[in-house]
Amino acid sequence: DELTRRGYHPRRSGEIQIVPVAPNYFDNHSHSGPWPYLQRVPMFLYGPGHVPAAGRVATPVELADLPPTLGSHLGFRFPAPDGDPMAEAVDPSPDPARLVVLVVWDGGGRRVLDLYPDAWPNLRRSIEDGAWFDRATVGMSPSVSPAVHATMGTGAIPRRHGIVDLEFRG
Repeated sequence: DELTRRGYHPRRSGEIQIVPVAPNYFDNHSHSGPWPYLQRVPMFLYGPGHVPAAGRVATPVELADLPPTLGSHLGFRFPAPDGDPMAEAVDPSPDPARLVVLVVWDGGGRRVLDLYPDAWPNLRRSIEDGAWFDRATVGMSPSVSPAVHATMGTGAIPRRHGIVDLEFRG
């Protein structure tokens, strides 16, 4: 699977990669895996005067696209090796933003939102005033916090940045 290859680092990943048969996932308590229901994440950018009111966007994006997008908002080119700016979420005309706040809903994928559709009314109301990416995914597996957070900060996938899990070979 391509997502597992993207999450593998030859010097730091385990010698054996365990990929259970779908719909199971490792130890039945993790939210990590290459299957679509574990990969889909909420991706919403909001900022009047900086983020166009694009509403629901069908363009596929992944977490590696965050750094170059946020860099665009701050007025500098962020050379993300595996990500591209999310054009629908960037208005090129305003002055750079003075502040960007990134909220990470760790473990709260789109499946959680689908299961509890009435639990996020404020976010739902804000979608039309920002850019909500309907086809956003993690983009790699394992999709555990350290690997995901390193990708969101660097624009690189674990195969490149080397943070592959909660524990790994040094």
